[in-house]
Amino acid sequence: MQCCAATGRQSRRSAGVPSLLAIKKPLRFLDDVVMTPRQRRLVDRIILEFREWEVLEANGLTPVRRILFCGPSGCGKSATAEAIATEMSLPLLYVRFDAVISSLLGETAANLRKVFDYARRGQWVILFDEFDAIGRSRDDPTEHGEIKRVVSSFLQIMDNFDGRSLIIAATNFEQSLDPAIWRRFDDVVRFDLPTPVQLRTFIRKQLNTVAVQSVRRFSTSISLLASILRRFSQALSLALSIRSARRKSLLQMNARP
Repeated sequence: MQCCAATGRQSRRSAGVPSLLAIKKPLRFLDDVVMTPRQRRLVDRIILEFREWEVLEANGLTPVRRILFCGPSGCGKSATAEAIATEMSLPLLYVRFDAVISSLLGETAANLRKVFDYARRGQWVILFDEFDAIGRSRDDPTEHGEIKRVVSSFLQIMDNFDGRSLIIAATNFEQSLDPAIWRRFDDVVRFDLPTPVQLRTFIRKQLNTVAVQSVRRFSTSISLLASILRRFSQALSLALSIRSARRKSLLQMNARP
């Protein structure tokens, strides 16, 4: 089965997308994301299984349909989800938890039903970022009864979801998830903060050839830059710092007589 969904048809539908969701056109590719060999093998297998959905189904098997991304903030979970969507030629359906979660009794569960009802209308990579917001353990004594009902409702809704989409849930706090949540996912991909080697690889991917040459002219090696940026725990901060360096280097180079 080709996973190239009818993007044009889905784009026409996006005008009626609930405020609970955002449809994003993914721009990253897997080669733009720095992963460990194990992570890359897992992701490649997930994509292959999804592309060969009908082959697996014809043999009484189902592809990986639900993935849990775990790891600290800023280690590439959302970027990897976007890259997977790009490789599958599918739009990214981003669930906006700031809109989904409501203080009104029963409304959060109703909003989750709306999310999955909309997802049935097309084929997507569905991203539940900061998933721990609705997946917290029901045994946590600090949580009130409503969140326990939300977790139960989410489990039932996801179990009954029959859309041909890939669900990715990402969390920074895996230890807070309800035990039943773990059993609903087909695979778990763990992310860690980047190593010095991964940082250097990430910087090379961010800096184009001109910027690299400029950086070298100003005696700022990639290794030195990586060691400086190790203090950043947020991928966004790291990316912004690199982009700032690119702009500065290019402007300095162009300002030369």
